[in-house]
Amino acid sequence: MNQSDKQAIVFYLRAVRNEIALDEFAYKRRGVDPKRAPFLPKPDKIPTSLIANRTLSRVVCWAAKFAWLSLGYFLFSTIKFVRLFQLTCRQLLFTSRIALIDESALIQVSDLPLTKNFDLVSFKGPATIIVAPWIRRTVTQRQKNCIRLTSIARPEDALRALRLCFAVYPQFVFDRHLRAWNLQSYTAYSWFFIWSILERQETKLVTLEHFDRWAVLFDGISRLRLLRCSKATKSGTVIIQHGLISSLDNDNLLLPYRMRYATKLYCFDRIEERAFRSHILSNSSINQALSVSYYSPSIQLSELAPFRNDRPRVLFVGHPSCLSFHRHLYEQLVKGRSILAFYKPHPRCQCPLEAQASNWTIINQETLFPVVDFVISYPSTLELEYRQQGVPSQIHSLSPDTSDFAPILAKISDRLESLNKTH
Repeated sequence: MNQSDKQAIVFYLRAVRNEIALDEFAYKRRGVDPKRAPFLPKPDKIPTSLIANRTLSRVVCWAAKFAWLSLGYFLFSTIKFVRLFQLTCRQLLFTSRIALIDESALIQVSDLPLTKNFDLVSFKGPATIIVAPWIRRTVTQRQKNCIRLTSIARPEDALRALRLCFAVYPQFVFDRHLRAWNLQSYTAYSWFFIWSILERQETKLVTLEHFDRWAVLFDGISRLRLLRCSKATKSGTVIIQHGLISSLDNDNLLLPYRMRYATKLYCFDRIEERAFRSHILSNSSINQALSVSYYSPSIQLSELAPFRNDRPRVLFVGHPSCLSFHRHLYEQLVKGRSILAFYKPHPRCQCPLEAQASNWTIINQETLFPVVDFVISYPSTLELEYRQQGVPSQIHSLSPDTSDFAPILAKISDRLESLNKTH
């Protein structure tokens, strides 16, 4: 194994440990011991009904974990290899060239709503958007230079990713902590595939990821470039903020790995910059010389014609961690008063089935933001964007306690009463 492969494995294991820390934090936020799931990744996407049925969840999950380690991991990785190998070969066969990339490139590897963030910041030169093959959403940008990742990939990238998958596998067998979280290894092939492609690129990387496995990947690639050219300003990662990092100030999220090679940060304000330095960025010499620019996130509100009437319109900004709290609030608010309620799920979490049981209007369209009179939300970017449009709001914690319910309900009720008088 050469030094480049060793570095890829080192950074992948760092990425996995960050993902584990995030999942442990999410389980704690939901008041669930990870052993009850047991140790399933992405707890915010796990139905509450599965976690609630302890016997069923343990039997199903432990069986899945055993099958994954014995055969599933290799089968899953091989299937992904075959698909991406075919895509890269087809790309070379029909185009006979590798796509050209601009001076800066935003790598879209997750379903983050990147359009508004990317368009609001400015780059000195043209920028390319590179979309991973598993992102199905069509992306349109003013820059118009949007390409698929496979257009800059080579067949050997797919082969190398498979080889690294097999090389890292023993870590999930012999490391006690990783063995408990072995299902996290589902990310291995995609992660190594992206690493192999970006490792040879010289364009400046731009990302909306802050602390997950992809953020660690971009940081690792920036380190390799720094070793090659020794100019940090040309090698480091550009970070664009997409969520409220300052909300972490009240949480006990401790990341095993924090980004060390960021050279440019676009964030909302000085408070968010301070939060980035406290929670996301390490105290490396490169980060000390970080260039920071502020920008204001914005949305375009839409009047939903069928819902025009004299009732106050209320938007619940949803997240699985506070869904039961929102449902309870809604049930109490509709008693004795008439309101129009909308529920907008978190863009990275599928709308839970429990949300569909309430009689509010669910808005799944990512770019649709209804005109409302009041917003109920955890600390979120969407709440900030509505507030900038002059819409009042009530903020609660992402994991509200039962003791928070009565005072928050009273504040919202008072505000709705005043809205009723104006309608």
